[in-house]
Amino acid sequence: MPETPDRERIRALVHRYFDLHSRREWAGLADMFAPDVTLIHPVYPQSTGRDAVGRFFTEYIPARFLQYYEYAPNVIVEANQAAAEWIFEVTRLDGKPATLTGITVLEFDGERIKTIKIFTDPMQLGSPAP
Repeated sequence: MPETPDRERIRALVHRYFDLHSRREWAGLADMFAPDVTLIHPVYPQSTGRDAVGRFFTEYIPARFLQYYEYAPNVIVEANQAAAEWIFEVTRLDGKPATLTGITVLEFDGERIKTIKIFTDPMQLGSPAP
């Protein structure tokens, strides 16, 4: 299917989401969220609202990984949604490196992210943070 301006715009927003997360640019990431954004994750409680979803990125992930970098090599766009295959290169709390993988489905309302659905094998995540 040929790229359209809307597909290109959504694809660019998806890459911006992953880039801001990897660079820990929380204000920019939160600005991408619709006020009523919802996060659905296999082990993190479902969250709604910028502040609640923001805590996933500013508290949950940093409490489990010393360092991390996430990118999406494959993104499929359909209408206002994108499915992004991601690779999450991390250093665990014990200092060991790991590569986690999964898929995130992002639903957009204009330029803002309305829904984040993360699919990954919970066993990759390791033990909960202290």
